[in-house]
Amino acid sequence: MASERLLARVILRNALARRNYASHGRRHKIATMNDLPVPEGDFFALHAQRQRRNNTILAVGVVSFLSSLWAWKQSGLLNLNWGPPDTYE
Repeated sequence: MASERLLARVILRNALARRNYASHGRRHKIATMNDLPVPEGDFFALHAQRQRRNNTILAVGVVSFLSSLWAWKQSGLLNLNWGPPDTYE
């Protein structure tokens, strides 16, 4: 009987306890719109610079892929099966 009462008290205390989640009693500051960072500088200039860099990386990747594919095809290691084989061995 005593153990049941103790168990019920522990369960009730844990269920009704206020959770601080490591705040140790300190209250968190409520965030407002004034706490957000304010953008500075020209967005379009920065965007154009980033897009120029990204497009350069894309172009280098496409050129390197196509040149690798061409070299692979010219070496004879790649057969794309565009037609019937030369011999039927």
